[in-house]
Amino acid sequence: MGHLPQYLPCVHGFDEFLGIPYPNDHGPERIGNSGWRRGGISDPAIPLIKQAQTIKECDNNDLAELPALFTREACKFIYRSVKEEKKPFYLQYANIETHTPWFVPKGFEGQSKAAAYGDAVEYLDRSVGIIMNTLKRLKIEDNTIIVFSSDNGPLVHNDKELENCYGRFGFTDPNREHILREGKYQERFDGGIRVSCIMAWPGQIPAGSTCDEPIAAMDLFTTFAHVAGAEIPQDRVIDGKDILPLMKGEEGARSPHKAIYGFKARGGLMSVRYKNWKMVLPGKHWTGEFTSPQLYDLTKDMGETTNVADQHPNVLKEIMKLAADADQAVKENQPIK
Repeated sequence: MGHLPQYLPCVHGFDEFLGIPYPNDHGPERIGNSGWRRGGISDPAIPLIKQAQTIKECDNNDLAELPALFTREACKFIYRSVKEEKKPFYLQYANIETHTPWFVPKGFEGQSKAAAYGDAVEYLDRSVGIIMNTLKRLKIEDNTIIVFSSDNGPLVHNDKELENCYGRFGFTDPNREHILREGKYQERFDGGIRVSCIMAWPGQIPAGSTCDEPIAAMDLFTTFAHVAGAEIPQDRVIDGKDILPLMKGEEGARSPHKAIYGFKARGGLMSVRYKNWKMVLPGKHWTGEFTSPQLYDLTKDMGETTNVADQHPNVLKEIMKLAADADQAVKENQPIK
């Protein structure tokens, strides 16, 4: 949400917070060589914040040790909630090691054959295992919903500034194969906005099941509130929908969204997912410029390689109408219908 006091988690419903308030590559070594820092001014040291107080200003060595600290504190929070306070809990564990720079605690480097990024993924896997084991030791794994997901797709292009700042810890392998088109920093193609999602809830979510219905991360808020028996606020627009029927694998369950929209912060609507179709709106893109809308059939072309807009003009017209209505609803702070 932001690093200023009024944006910190404990002002927005969380009881406890321990973390950094923005990405771990926003340190003073980033001086804006690529032009994305306004005025080329460097950032201050990254603060480690507890509740609303800065308890440490982190250099890169400190950042490398934070994943271990966060894992330990997550487990302590779970234990305290169950054993001492004896109440339900919600834990949001936002790891940093799989975000550039790929730092992991000393002693865990070189665990992977996929260089520093692979080490970071290995360490995240280890952290998830530790947290899962805590649930098992406390005998609450059958009564806990676990969701593993991401905020955006991967880096797919080299960033020389990242490499200059972090060396191998900022290197992106451009030859790594990706099924989806493009990656983070854009909202047009699925490589940026379509992410993995793994859920576990023994006895509720069928083990080994899969679901191809499109949902959005904002649906988790509404769904968790429903499961907990909380009321959804009525004094503001809540775009998330209840996806519990999908999670449980109920027969005939479908996505609660008529369409999924890809909005760019301060940049308007970029794409629309409607049924099996994906429409990309025209405009400038950092890998090129599109002068007309593009249409892809995701059931046949998951990688969005073949524009079929000319073959399906009626579909394109229908989705363009959805796009115009959604864009207007957001501008007027109204629900998207």
